[in-house]
Amino acid sequence: MKKILRKFFIVAAFMAFAMTCFAGEDWVQYGRYSRMNDSIRARGAECAPRAVFMGNSITDGWAAVHPDFFKRNNFVGRGIAGQTTAHMLARFRQDVVELRPDVVVINGGTNDIAENGGPYDEERALGNLISMAELARAHGIGVIMTSLLPAERYYWRPEIKDAPEKIRRLNGRIKEYADRHGYPYVDYYSLMDDEGRGRLNPRYTEDGVHPTGAGYDIMEEAVLAALAPSKKAAEPVVIRLWDDRRPSLTNGISEKEEKADNDNWIAMVAKPELYVYPAEKPTGMALLMCPGGGYAGVAISHEGKEMAGRMNKAGVALAVLKYRMPNGHAGVPVEDVREALRILRERGREWGIEPSKIGIGGASAGGHLASTVATHPEAAGGPVAFQVLLYPVISMKDGLTHEGSRRNLLGDAPTAEAVEYYSNELHVGSSTPQAFIVVSGDDDVVPAGNSFAYYNALRENGVAASLHVYPSGGHGWGMRPDFEYSAQWIEELTTWLQRTGARLRGQDAEK
Repeated sequence: MKKILRKFFIVAAFMAFAMTCFAGEDWVQYGRYSRMNDSIRARGAECAPRAVFMGNSITDGWAAVHPDFFKRNNFVGRGIAGQTTAHMLARFRQDVVELRPDVVVINGGTNDIAENGGPYDEERALGNLISMAELARAHGIGVIMTSLLPAERYYWRPEIKDAPEKIRRLNGRIKEYADRHGYPYVDYYSLMDDEGRGRLNPRYTEDGVHPTGAGYDIMEEAVLAALAPSKKAAEPVVIRLWDDRRPSLTNGISEKEEKADNDNWIAMVAKPELYVYPAEKPTGMALLMCPGGGYAGVAISHEGKEMAGRMNKAGVALAVLKYRMPNGHAGVPVEDVREALRILRERGREWGIEPSKIGIGGASAGGHLASTVATHPEAAGGPVAFQVLLYPVISMKDGLTHEGSRRNLLGDAPTAEAVEYYSNELHVGSSTPQAFIVVSGDDDVVPAGNSFAYYNALRENGVAASLHVYPSGGHGWGMRPDFEYSAQWIEELTTWLQRTGARLRGQDAEK
């Protein structure tokens, strides 16, 4: 790896020097990424990158040293060694705007200070960065601004003695601009500075300018944290589920709801609610999501509401159900799902939802609830179009089930009949809806065998199913950004939903 880094940055240094000596026919290097850009555009808007990283050799080296980071997150690197902000601005349209990403991560300015394009002008460098941000926003692309990395000197420009001061001043102005316009600002500088010395920490560099793999690890953690909230949905329509009707079942809970973890966790649910997030450009599809919590509570945010932005961008309305806890009364949460589906079917036109394109989803115990509805359509007022299951509980059988979920659903001593009825792998048929299942192989809370058993039952019955197994991550990650495959799983889900939507349209056309 060190030899690769050294070779890459020797080439980068040569490019930086060469750009100051001559201007060829393609002085901006439009051709560098032209074929790759053509390939991305040809795949269509549904395959657009989640983020484009725009920059110089630091970004260029990032994609070369850690290609898997870009691949698994659906990121695209568009760094070119030696480039100033003027070069970046000149190619911004073709390398960013025309790729239609969700967001652009802009990192530039260090080569301006190194005078790769002539005498350094702080106003011009900042203006170029601002122009890139303005271009992105004008085309509906989110913006993340980033700091320059610390550098004590530029080895190809030893005559420049005041680089640390110029870097700090430009970083301050970039942050001020980002704060004023509400853009996330990623402060690589503070994370990688060598104890206030104004130089890149030797642990993260070999040449004092470019990061090593360890340095990129630091940058990746910081930028992922900034990207996590970059897609937010509008405020939901909130519906109290039984406001004008009485449920036929009760869970016997009279205590007040208990909330924790910034209201992400809600226990003792006795008054269910439905949160509807309509898509701005609806495809007619909707996903009714049941968050998990072992049938003791619901993790309403990271296993529900935080999915809204990505679902809505794909044209899918998201409805998140805060369902009543069973407290040993197994039919109670199913009754809430039935009522939520009734509302979505009857009022769906208000939110661009077609009744025939409503699916059910759930995480953990919510995945058990969702698969119960999928395999027992009579209990839910009719079939659903598809199912989305995140690390689900499927079975109530000994050795496979999650004991806490079974106890909360069926009580301490469930009958054999109840165990059989709620072991959903036993009730898959040819009419069971198509499924997307995602799980971590090292899940030590709900055995991954639940997902495998359900997938096998679906396949044995000729039901289309997509199973995604990640090697690590454990349980309960949902939309949390610290899950290593956080961007990958949601990207795979949205792609699957788009293809499922196309199949549903084809089925409607045949009727």
